[in-house]
Parts: sequence; C-alpha cells; structure tokens
Amino acid sequence: MENNPHPVEAISDPRLEMLENIFGLHSPERTLGHTAVRASNRQAAYVLRMSELGDETEQYIQPRKVSSQVLSQKYDLDDSRAKIWSLVGNDTGMNTLLQDYCTLNLPTYMVGMMAERAQKQGGAQSWGEWLVKTASDDELLNVLQWHNFNIEQQQTSEKVDRAFEWHKELFIEVANEFYEDGIISKPQKNIADIKLVVGDVFDTLLKERIGYAPIGVPEVVLQQGEGLFTHDTRVNKLIDSFSRVLTHEFVHAFLCTSFEANESAISSRWINEALTEELSRGFRMRYGIEQKNETAYTPERMLLRKIIDSSENAEDNWKLALHAFTGTDDDRVVFTNRVDVIWKATDVLEKITADIAAEEQKIVRLGRRMDRSVEIEAITQVHWKLETNPEGLLRGEVDTIVENIEVAALE
Repeated sequence: MENNPHPVEAISDPRLEMLENIFGLHSPERTLGHTAVRASNRQAAYVLRMSELGDETEQYIQPRKVSSQVLSQKYDLDDSRAKIWSLVGNDTGMNTLLQDYCTLNLPTYMVGMMAERAQKQGGAQSWGEWLVKTASDDELLNVLQWHNFNIEQQQTSEKVDRAFEWHKELFIEVANEFYEDGIISKPQKNIADIKLVVGDVFDTLLKERIGYAPIGVPEVVLQQGEGLFTHDTRVNKLIDSFSRVLTHEFVHAFLCTSFEANESAISSRWINEALTEELSRGFRMRYGIEQKNETAYTPERMLLRKIIDSSENAEDNWKLALHAFTGTDDDRVVFTNRVDVIWKATDVLEKITADIAAEEQKIVRLGRRMDRSVEIEAITQVHWKLETNPEGLLRGEVDTIVENIEVAALE
C-alpha cells in the first residue's frame, strides 16, 4: 500500500477514464460522500497494473477495498460527518427520516452492524449519532459507497431516462396549449436541454424538500426513489413522483420569469410557490391525472386565493396573476396594482410578505429552528389577520423585529 499514489494523482490519471463504468462513478457530485467514494474507487483502480492490460491479456478487473486511511485530508470523511450532523443533530424527526432511509436502502448486514456496534457503545444510538460519532472511517466509507451506488443506479437507469423524456415532451405540449389559450405568457426558456439529477436524501428529504430547480442551471433535482432492498422498487418510486414533483419543478425552471428578489412582490417565496403549485395543478388536470389529497403548499395557496378571490372578477384576477408570474415587468405591475384596488390599500403584497417574515422571526426568537413548520405557522397567522383585521394588517401594523436573525433559506 505504501506505493499507492496520492488520491489527487489517482483521480487525475487519464488512463483511468476507461474504468469509469467499472467503478460506478456516475452519482451526481452533490451526493453525500461522492468525493471520498470517487477517490477510494480510483485509488483501488490505480493499483492495477495498467501496462499489462492489453488485447493479448485476459482481463479480470476486480476492484479491491482500500482503507479510508490512505485518503488525503482533501478527501477526509469529516465533511460528510459534519453535513449529516448539521441536518439531523438531535432532532427526533430528522433522525427518524434518516433511520427509515438507512434501514430500507442499505444492506441488512450493515443495519445489523450498526445495531451491534451501538449496543457495544452502551445502548441504542440514532443513525445520525452512529454515523457521526461511532462509525469508523472504513464503516462510514462503506455506508457512503452503498449510498452513492443507490443514486448511481437510478441516475443511469434507462427506464428513468425514458420516463423523464416522456414527461418533458408532455409538459412542452401542454405549455404551448396554455399559451395558445391565453392562460400564460409565451414561454421564454428552452426546456429541451434540461437534465434530471437524482438528489440524495441529504440534499432533499433532510432539507425538507422533494425537489428543486437550481437557478441558472439547466437541470431539475428530484429526491431519490426509496424502497426495501430492490433496485426496481426504488426506480419505480422515483418515476411515480414525476407527474407531481417534476411538473412543479418544470414550472419553476421554465415558466417562472427570472427577476431579482427585490424587483417585485411576486418574487417572494410564498407567492412564487403558490403560483407554481396552482399552475402545476392545471398541468396535471390537463394530463388527466387524478389529484386527491394533494397538500403541497396549501397555506401559501389558501392565502393567495383569499387575496385574489376577494372580488367579483376572480377569474380575471387569476389570469393577471399567471401572466405576472410568467410574463414581463409590466405584467407584474398590472397584477400588483389590481391587488391594491381589490383591498383598497397600497403595496398589499409587500405588506403581507413583510408580516410573514416578521411572524417567522418571532417564532425563531422563541428557540425554534427555521424550517417548514415555521413557514406554515407564520403564513397561517397572517392569513388569520387578513380574515379578522385586514385594515390593521394592510396599514402596515406589524411587529417588525429589528434584530438580524440568520435563517436557513428553503429552496
């Protein structure tokens, strides 16, 4: 082992490009532990006597495990430990989600190993505690290897790719129909080149999101499929999410007009998500997909409906809202002015957004972690104010907190 190269050299060696498929290095770079797994795999590949591999030599290429101790500081596993702990920590709910993922998607021998090691350490441990505090580097690396393998199997699945392309073509067809029907403005972005990225649970579920569309990047990220033991189960779970989650993210990526956060009230997160989900539901209705028990962004949608439907011209108001969402700055001005007329006040959307932010900060000050539950509670409280005391709310009578409280941005 002392003659093995530094991992940086192994990764940069051009002779190893031929081994990419063999060692399964196709999991997206945002997958937890990707760099450590990649370095370890290529370290193993490098010890092969490449010069002896030729047409005249029968090739049996068997990767062998290389101890994580040979990894340089650059590929230290501490980064993975730190990320795991930042996401789950001592939070019971997050640890339950991590436990469910590990027990369903890791080999049974690994689940048993964790339980045995935890017992020797003095009793039950959460998966978060075991991975961060108890597991050795080799054990953590082995977990990450399986984790990256699961992502890779879905990322490279032809079945997933076919389903993704089919949904993309269907979305383009319906978007064009909506434009011709005057429901939305003319789509300005090209969806044809969009790529699907399978997002691992550490980038999706444990961040309280099941998908997102990165700004300025031609891709959508969807939470990996999960399932007990079988690759086919996980692939099918991923594909089953396409009609709802993928449609929502397509609306974000291709129909929502780009604008700066301070440019329009429409850019606020709660309005953006409400309009995205309302439009997504319109797409799914046109697809002929039954939509029972769907609760995505219900507080945001209910608040926006209260704002828009409070006049006799609700249908026209919604048309203006969707054109503001998919159109130009002029469209946004028309819509925000219409809302002001409906409520007989100025800067209505800005005041409501400011009050939501103030309510969130009040909750965080009580010691709560900024998460989805805080968003829901704040929006629900503002909706109640709009129902019971709209004059006070729209005069700007909000309890603004001046302290600069740093909160996590939710995608």
